[in-house]
Amino acid sequence: MNLKKSLLLAILSGILTFCAFPNFWSPDYHFYPLIWFAHIPLLFALENQSLKHSFWLGALCGAVVNVGGYYWIADLIYTFGHLPWPVAYLGMFLHSFYIGLIWAFWALGYQVLRKKLGVWTTPLLMVCLEHYLPRIFPAYMGNSQFPWLSVMQVIDLLGVSAVSFLIYWFNAQVYEEWVYRIKEQKFLFGRNSKLLMIALVCTLIYGWFRIDQIDQIVKDVEHLKVGVVQGNVGIFQTESREKRKNHLLIQQKLSAQAQAQGAELIVWSESSYRAASLDYRSTEILKSSLPLELPASSPLKPTKLDMITPLRGFSTPLLMGLGPVDRSETDNRFLHYNSAWLIDQDGKITGKYDKNYRLAFGEYIPFGDLFPVFYQWLPAASHLERGYSLNILPFEHKGSTLKLGVLICYEGILPNFALDFASLDPHIIFNLTNDDWFNLKAERYLHLTLAIPRAIEHRKSMVRGTLTGVSVSIDPVGRLRKMTEMETETILVDDVPLLQGTTIYAQFGHWFVTICLLIVLYALLPLIFAKKNQSLS
Repeated sequence: MNLKKSLLLAILSGILTFCAFPNFWSPDYHFYPLIWFAHIPLLFALENQSLKHSFWLGALCGAVVNVGGYYWIADLIYTFGHLPWPVAYLGMFLHSFYIGLIWAFWALGYQVLRKKLGVWTTPLLMVCLEHYLPRIFPAYMGNSQFPWLSVMQVIDLLGVSAVSFLIYWFNAQVYEEWVYRIKEQKFLFGRNSKLLMIALVCTLIYGWFRIDQIDQIVKDVEHLKVGVVQGNVGIFQTESREKRKNHLLIQQKLSAQAQAQGAELIVWSESSYRAASLDYRSTEILKSSLPLELPASSPLKPTKLDMITPLRGFSTPLLMGLGPVDRSETDNRFLHYNSAWLIDQDGKITGKYDKNYRLAFGEYIPFGDLFPVFYQWLPAASHLERGYSLNILPFEHKGSTLKLGVLICYEGILPNFALDFASLDPHIIFNLTNDDWFNLKAERYLHLTLAIPRAIEHRKSMVRGTLTGVSVSIDPVGRLRKMTEMETETILVDDVPLLQGTTIYAQFGHWFVTICLLIVLYALLPLIFAKKNQSLS
């Protein structure tokens, strides 16, 4: 196949792949079935190509995938990094090219190993590459299938990589059948095709069984009525003066509405409290008895406490995202954190969690503590301290103590971190996040897509609270029970089932990926040593 046609096929594969996820053409809906056929054009493009051309065709496909998926990075760099558009687009393209190396190395490895591993080369390589290549935003192709619940259930055994494996196996097998049909004028449908059909049928049967099983369990477990407040007051530098002034009052009025609907715990998202810099070492939040609405003729006047306390107008316990401040004991500088506090009905702080995994270049600059000049070069980057412990927040509910797990923002898309967290066996997972950095972009739905598997992996309900959308309640089989719209001032109240226990995946982690890696190394190492011996001789 000539190079021009191969380039077009590589681009087509990239477009089909990013269209299977939320993207700029369709931010709130994605065509997830496309991923099952998306890489067939690229496999045709790689026919009879040299290793060099294969690498660059894969890199082109990967770059297209990631420009389509992460196009919003340019707007983020421009708006909040205060850098010019050319620099913003350069940053976006460099990021896309780097992530595109997954496809570049996959195409290279495909040419090297396909004679030895055959059709298995495609899924084995992709599972290893998408898991082990370091990334800021770890996305797996299997994430795209969250609407297909029966396929997704297998991840409580093998992790989301198993769904990626099935996707790439299907692509490779259809390609093999297609090539055989062209050459022999008949369908092959050999052993590998039959194995694929068996694997897909077994996956679906397991999915149907697990969905029914979990649904039956959920009927008999304790529930917690959660009220998520979405105040729709985003990043202050992009909001009106009126919204900035009244942001706390907006949150409190919505909290009172949630309380009126029977919420037993009210949830405020990441960065939702911004009225004051609360002391990191606080043990109590003072309450205000002042009503939220005061008539003009009222002799009562709000004090400073009334204006800055979050606890006004409602009495339900509160899980709140905030940025508390501490003082360094060594150099007396201010230390800023990204935290979640659980506050009971009396104002006592019963649990705290500090974000462990900060977002690089957003919440800190890598090696910035060693080279402080980095913060002078990028003044728009925050300098937040990291938390070092996994804290379960204890919550008293109907005579028992519930264990609340909190993942802040980016932590919700990290499978490895969630594995450590799940070892504490929380009853429920809260993901407090602020996606307003990305404006009305597909990132909000992409972020949600990448977080959903945590509920299935560990069979926990997940409640996701955001500043400006999308907030959602997810059940232990991955259903989106309730969901808000972007840029709406609203509440989400849901009676959430509380499950405890573990899964095969939670106990053994990425064992499936490890097996895939061992198979790849078993096939690759003899080729490397043979090449080395050949060069020595």
